[in-house]
Amino acid sequence: EGEMDFLLEEGRFNSISKEENIMLVGVFTKEEVKAVVWNYDGNKSLEPDGLSFNFINACWDVIKGDILSAVNEFHGYRQLVVT
Repeated sequence: EGEMDFLLEEGRFNSISKEENIMLVGVFTKEEVKAVVWNYDGNKSLEPDGLSFNFINACWDVIKGDILSAVNEFHGYRQLVVT
């Protein structure tokens, strides 16, 4: 079950394997989310009056479950529900 080729008008393109597809559509792991948070500029925030990534890093042990849930909810539903 290797890769398949697709022929389009402009030429032939390789597709991804089933394993690569599973990895791409699967939920994010704690390690993946933490790596993004840790590698982001700590002085930045998602909103002008939002929490900085330095704050998120400092509080990671307390909020990591909520962050992971929000990221995976967005991944699953393609939207964030604000309550």
